[in-house]
Amino acid sequence: VTYRSLDTSIAKVNKNGIVTGKKKGKTTIVVKANGKKKKVKVTIKAVNPAKDSSKITIGKNLKLSKKKVILKKGTKITIGKASGVGKVTFRSLNKKIASVSVKGVIKARKKGKTAVVIKGKKKTARLKITVKR
Repeated sequence: VTYRSLDTSIAKVNKNGIVTGKKKGKTTIVVKANGKKKKVKVTIKAVNPAKDSSKITIGKNLKLSKKKVILKKGTKITIGKASGVGKVTFRSLNKKIASVSVKGVIKARKKGKTAVVIKGKKKTARLKITVKR
């Protein structure tokens, strides 16, 4: 079985057939199995803000690719390091709203605003987090 989106800017589909919306719009998913082909129309009405953000990267001098992010309660986002960035630590200013693991995975827990502090050898950066329902 194979899956393919006709417009990957609207929605993508993985090898297991799971469709992920990228932005609002309409597209078609083509499914092929046993020599047969089926088309399924898909409408993306809303996109999870965490998926829009997908990943935040720490660059040189702890410069973040984004300064703030909006997450839905229960979603996760990862803070990744660019090559050449040394050891960093992560700390949430309010763990009840958003927690962060030692590997930089932020989990939105409860509606509200907080920040994650990223600390390097000499510098510190702050990522503002807003959690919505």
